Amino acid sequence: MEADHFAEALAELESCVKRRGETTDVFFYDAPTLRYLPPAYYWLGRAQEGVGSKGEARKSYERFLSLRADADPSDPLAVDARRRLN
Repeated sequence: MEADHFAEALAELESCVKRRGETTDVFFYDAPTLRYLPPAYYWLGRAQEGVGSKGEARKSYERFLSLRADADPSDPLAVDARRRLN
């Protein structure tokens, strides 16, 4: 994403979201890692925007916000996702 390689990022992020069940223990230790899933939806939305898939990006941002909208303290990615939905 940082290098503006949206198509490559999109492929990787789609893979991450498809394998979301593995986020419960991504490092195969006793530390919960489910917290890594919500940002994947945000970054998926950014990659989708980058390749021109505005409708899909909207769905990804909405999914992200359904998971992180009420974060305390406020999640800066949620603020940006809301802005991108408007």
